[in-house]
Amino acid sequence: MDTERFSEPKKVKARHILLKTGKTDSPEKVEAVKKRAEELLQKIKKGEDFAKLAEKNSEDTGSAAKGGDLGYFKKGDMVKPFEEAAFSLKPGEVSSPVKSTFGFHIIRVDDVKEAYTKTFDEVRGVIEKELKQEAAKKLAREEAHRAYNRLFKSKDIAGYAKQSGLKVEDTDYFTSGSGPEDKTEKNAFSEAAFSINAGEIAPIFALGPKYALLKLEGKKASRIPPVQEVTDAVKKILEKEKKTALAKEQAEKELALMKSGKEEWAAAAKANKLEIKMTKEFTRRGDFIPEIGPARALKEAAFTLSEKKPYPDKVFETDKGLLLIRLKARQVPGEEEVLKQKERLQKQLVQTKKEELFNQFMENLKAKAEIKVDKKLLASD
Repeated sequence: MDTERFSEPKKVKARHILLKTGKTDSPEKVEAVKKRAEELLQKIKKGEDFAKLAEKNSEDTGSAAKGGDLGYFKKGDMVKPFEEAAFSLKPGEVSSPVKSTFGFHIIRVDDVKEAYTKTFDEVRGVIEKELKQEAAKKLAREEAHRAYNRLFKSKDIAGYAKQSGLKVEDTDYFTSGSGPEDKTEKNAFSEAAFSINAGEIAPIFALGPKYALLKLEGKKASRIPPVQEVTDAVKKILEKEKKTALAKEQAEKELALMKSGKEEWAAAAKANKLEIKMTKEFTRRGDFIPEIGPARALKEAAFTLSEKKPYPDKVFETDKGLLLIRLKARQVPGEEEVLKQKERLQKQLVQTKKEELFNQFMENLKAKAEIKVDKKLLASD
């Protein structure tokens, strides 16, 4: 059990005002920016509101609107000069102008959370829950193996389920990868089913926290069915495709009207009896979009939109159907957040490189290793 997660590092909650400087700025310009920072510091010392000054003067677009608030952060999250200054302050204290790669910062610490390890009483519930889950999983695994051993000869999976109070579920015929418990990243159900013959029971396999016993009732060889068998299915597919094509054509017309400014978003929805829904905020990471689901192409398009270009160039087909999207709001990360993510990625790359080098080192050792057998010792046995 990982106990490090029960330890909390020291954190500070701070605000800052950033006045930017660039690498190519002249010494005179840097000095002028520093002077502006010192003037702001004097205003703060005279009692002017830090948050209002940050909102008006800070050039960190991500935090300025929040009065310079950066929230809580730990060591390693910020650039070194900023971090050293912030962690040296007490709540309520304000720093002198601090120079970093971004420019000059004036920092005010609002709160400090000292490092601590949670008490047993604080984590008792979490530990008990995990121990129970581990014990339950172990019991389930042991019971599954006992069941497999008992059924290895009899193959009477229905009789065993009835005797043990378990439920047997029958599937229809399915193709590899489309089994009832298959996932995109792992098709454990199909792999088990397609590895045995009719009448056999597959070895125990895990489905997340569960364990499954699977008996193959029958297999159908791949074939091309006669036209008579698939006529109705083909008709349904063609009808669905035709309806989708007509709906997409209409949606593309509406999109063109809205992009040209000839029709409003709300009016178009009302005229076509469509519902407008707003997603929660989402980031670039992954394919998932709240209220929509997996939709990589839509997400990629969403991040190309702006106030000047709120509509994409096309209509999107998703699991939810055809979707027209419009940008509601976009939040640009501040300089500190960009740096935080940059440092995190750098650490990941360094760790990956270390692992690659270690694996190469081990492979080289194996390749150079020599095995010698002492025949005298063998003879003495």
